[in-house]
Amino acid sequence: MTKDNYFDRKKTGYLNPLRVYACIAIILFHIFSIIVSSFGTSITENEKYISLLVRNICLWRVPAFVMISGVLFLNKEKEISIKKLWLKYISRIVLALLLFGIPFAFMEIYYDAHYKFNIGQIGSAVLNVFQGNLWDHMWYLYMLTGLYILLPLFKIFIYYRRSFLNKIRKNRINLILRFCLCYFYFSFLLFCHNRLNILLDSHCQHT
Repeated sequence: MTKDNYFDRKKTGYLNPLRVYACIAIILFHIFSIIVSSFGTSITENEKYISLLVRNICLWRVPAFVMISGVLFLNKEKEISIKKLWLKYISRIVLALLLFGIPFAFMEIYYDAHYKFNIGQIGSAVLNVFQGNLWDHMWYLYMLTGLYILLPLFKIFIYYRRSFLNKIRKNRINLILRFCLCYFYFSFLLFCHNRLNILLDSHCQHT
């Protein structure tokens, strides 16, 4: 381990417990979501309300992972070139989408065709991957790919924001900027929440 890596891990070590808690929240979310969607008619009202409560409490899990990525990638001490971003990070996500998305898409097409195979189903599976017509749990990879693609713009915004705040230290300006950042942050969380509800409703309809 190099000296730089040692200090990087030392500075970001506090993120490890957050990763663990977010993973636990993901597990709990899916467990109680299945309870509500699959056994909603066979459980009592109190059990249903408790399941919904636990599920909703765990809604912070995906935004937590997004913010962890933001802490690591938007660090001013971490320089990532466009070439490294595409070859090391984005290519991994695309590879995962192809390796897992195509089989998932093909299985769904094969099932809808009543287990009858034809060569055109493979092309349809590949097309579904590029169009995003996959199983609900794959949406995170598409979102992560989009965030990585926009990462250079985010870094530019953060850089000029820091430079601007270093020159102008008026409380009114700071409050306005903080309000805007909080607005976009909670708007993003609301978007993720609504998107997740749409995916859950779609999944319940399919099941």
